[in-house]
Amino acid sequence: MIVGEAPNKEEDAYGMPFIGNVGFVLNSILTDSGIYRDDVYITHAVKCRSNKRITHNDVDMCRFNLKTQQIILNPTVIITLGSIALYAITRQRSISKLRGKFIILPNGIHVMPTLHPTNLIRSSNYELYDKVVKDFIKAKSLF
Repeated sequence: MIVGEAPNKEEDAYGMPFIGNVGFVLNSILTDSGIYRDDVYITHAVKCRSNKRITHNDVDMCRFNLKTQQIILNPTVIITLGSIALYAITRQRSISKLRGKFIILPNGIHVMPTLHPTNLIRSSNYELYDKVVKDFIKAKSLF
């Protein structure tokens, strides 16, 4: 299971997560880590588009939906993309300190926090991209 933050304008219009430029980067990460997109469930922590910056309150309002998806899917691993997704799943906030390190939830699910593809687009830093791919490879080892 992969959890992003919230739909952007394009994703909201099409009703699909991670399309357009952000989807292209995610697809590249998946390919480079040997994961097929069709083999993972991809969703957002916040289900509706907002014209403002997403807050923890927004996450809390959508938490029931995300928790329901998690219960139905019963994943062994959840990859969180960005700090909002990390907070939604773990209630922890420091993506910079936790990126690349497994967090084990009380129910035994392993969470791999990593950067959101938008961060990679903004930075154009190939070293960051490689780190994110390595995070996905670590997560894949537990599929």
